[in-house]
Amino acid sequence: AVFGLTAAGLVNADDDDIPIAGMVGELVGAGAAAALANTLHPSEAQVRWMDLGVFSGGLVGVGLSVLLFADSSVDSLTGPALIVEAGMIGGGLLGYVLGRPDARSARSSTAALDRFAVQPSLAPTAGGAQVLLSLPNLL
Repeated sequence: AVFGLTAAGLVNADDDDIPIAGMVGELVGAGAAAALANTLHPSEAQVRWMDLGVFSGGLVGVGLSVLLFADSSVDSLTGPALIVEAGMIGGGLLGYVLGRPDARSARSSTAALDRFAVQPSLAPTAGGAQVLLSLPNLL
């Protein structure tokens, strides 16, 4: 999401539309992250390592951009922002690789057979009750 936010902001760096471009970029980045999370099936440990990796990679990217662009007379933020983004993406990938996959969270072969299994439940409400049907293996 941060990558999309920054990339969209950098594309329109000369315009007054940076907040709108940032929001659109954040939505695109969050959607891409959600699509990849469903594809990769990261475990809880991998998600925590990815969060730590993105944060650490961003800090390393900020440090590198300060070292590389401290004496630069260019007022553009494109170079430093790209270094920070590369650090964040690299840290997230490293966190995914270093995180331990959880064998319990792996999908079993019987989950495909029970895809439309229904679990009914009953919930009390004011003046009555609700009958709920849950499809836990649908996603």
